[in-house]
Amino acid sequence: MKVLLINDVAGQLDQLQAVLQITGGQNVDAVVVLGDLVVTAARQEVAVLEAIVGALPWSLANAVEDEIAAEEMTYADVFALLGSGGLPIYIIPGAHDDLAALDAARGRYQGLAPIMSVHGTAAALSADTVVAGLGGSISPAQGEWTMLEYPAKEVTAAFEYVARVRPRLWNLPQRILLFATAPLGESVGPQEHAATGATAVAAAIRRYQPAWVLYGGTGSRPRSAEFAGTRLINPGALQHGEYAVIDVTRGDVQMLHLGVTQQGARSTVLVSITATA
Repeated sequence: MKVLLINDVAGQLDQLQAVLQITGGQNVDAVVVLGDLVVTAARQEVAVLEAIVGALPWSLANAVEDEIAAEEMTYADVFALLGSGGLPIYIIPGAHDDLAALDAARGRYQGLAPIMSVHGTAAALSADTVVAGLGGSISPAQGEWTMLEYPAKEVTAAFEYVARVRPRLWNLPQRILLFATAPLGESVGPQEHAATGATAVAAAIRRYQPAWVLYGGTGSRPRSAEFAGTRLINPGALQHGEYAVIDVTRGDVQMLHLGVTQQGARSTVLVSITATA
């Protein structure tokens, strides 16, 4: 079963459309989106300004509301494109997503393809595979301000909730976990030597022993690794042309990058391919 992995779309609709067109003929069965769908600033600006000056002036508050409405339209555009392929879509919010705007746009989505949020919950990918996730930033670095932040305890709480209320789903033979935060020791940014990531994510891998952990983050770098017997895949940032296709049955991984032909048409470049033994 092939799954297209997308992260950090950042509202780049042309990039998203190109990837969906390229992968449309490659027998992809589902799409996983690891957050940061649009560039969200409005609600973040409100929080910062209110912390400084208190209640916003009427004129400024109206302007910010217009920005928030524009962000919701961008989420709607992203969902419309994702749904155009007719494939089931599994999504978590990124650390810089506006969850309220995202949920509002998803609630208004009228496409035929289902868009399933697995943020703090789970859904079946196939008869023997469950997908569960927790988006946002988990134990963010000191001084970093993101739209969505969760304490480390939320990782265990989220999955224990799924195990309790949906045990048959949670105990399917193959488990895939989605995060917008890397496990400890997996760098997501340009400084590959940095031991970034959350201890809680690494602990969840050891505790729940998923077959795959798919993770992203703003400006992520593509990465395929293994940790405690679990395949770790970061598809990179779609805003930089990076994405991945994995086969969760065979264990194949393709790390891909959008290119442009001399005629200006979109193409794709196979960056690397790995497979299980």
